[in-house]
Amino acid sequence: EIQPGEVVRIDANGYDIVQGAPPQPLAFCTFEQIYFARPDSLLNGKLVHQTRQKLGKQLAKESPAHADIVVPVPDSGTPHAIGYAQKSGIPYSEGLIKSRY
Repeated sequence: EIQPGEVVRIDANGYDIVQGAPPQPLAFCTFEQIYFARPDSLLNGKLVHQTRQKLGKQLAKESPAHADIVVPVPDSGTPHAIGYAQKSGIPYSEGLIKSRY
């Protein structure tokens, strides 16, 4: 992970990391983990997809639902829904399709 103030320089010989600005304390945005970040990204050393699944499992514990299926809102909601379905035992199903066009 690139730290605050770091710059990654890439050239024909490879890359190096330099401190381009004074380091600042980390400040996290809640939406980064649950919405903005790609699921294959690492945040705080943890894979975003796994964190989202854990959040879905925690939601199933804290807010159980009487439902027939768990349907995600694509795309960021998919890992949350998978985790919820796994923990609750309610079947997971695709029900909404995101238009890519």
